[in-house]
Amino acid sequence: MVKKTASMRLLCLALFLVLSVSAFAQDSISVQATPLHRFITQNATLGHFLTSNFSEGSCCPFNYAFQPFPAQADIVPVVPGYAPRPDQGLFPVHAWQVDERPRIYYYYNIYFGPHGSNYRYLGIIGYALAKFDPRGTPFHYWYSQSYGYYYTLTGEFPPCCTFTYHDTSWRLPVGGTFIFDRIPDPPDPCPGMDFERQQCAINGGNWDDSTLQLPVRLLPVLRTILNGASTQSGSAARLVRIDEAPCQPREHRPPPAPPRD
Repeated sequence: MVKKTASMRLLCLALFLVLSVSAFAQDSISVQATPLHRFITQNATLGHFLTSNFSEGSCCPFNYAFQPFPAQADIVPVVPGYAPRPDQGLFPVHAWQVDERPRIYYYYNIYFGPHGSNYRYLGIIGYALAKFDPRGTPFHYWYSQSYGYYYTLTGEFPPCCTFTYHDTSWRLPVGGTFIFDRIPDPPDPCPGMDFERQQCAINGGNWDDSTLQLPVRLLPVLRTILNGASTQSGSAARLVRIDEAPCQPREHRPPPAPPRD
């Protein structure tokens, strides 16, 4: 009986350790570099669209002409809720869509900065390496005022026309696995306000954290407002107006009048 009990304890302890390790492992994940796909936006002389998602450029939402790189060229994909560890030398690749109607082309860089009003920021398409990182392959880019941006590996050139070489500003990884950590949840902007949020919902209001800038000594006043009290004694009550409270009443529209005969 003692041996059986001891065995059960060891089994439970082993199961607990496995579950603990699994839960801890979710805070850090391994992300492998994936191929970067290159597409011609409209015809053989226009700029490129880059993505780690092949279907995004080939059909959904775009229908661009696929132009594969002549050698391996990868990018570390974006994983929602996670970010690469800073000590791995990865930089986010920012994307902009450039509107030169009737032409549309794209610009990519690991450096985020202001651009013209016709540059619409699209977000981060993945992670790459710095310009002189020996782990990556140089990523060259060319520009033409008539045709947009053209991206190549070493030994490639634009097919024609007025493209000007602009050197390399970053490198593409060639394979590799990288560690991503979970992005922590943002702190509650209004800690200790669970009761107030609940009362706001019960009373049919809309809670807005951005309007709450009340010191702790005014919480009783706020609770009185949320509970629908009509008066509040003391000087602190006069420091808060109902229209400044984070719980605002929903807009109620009267029902339409019945049609007249």
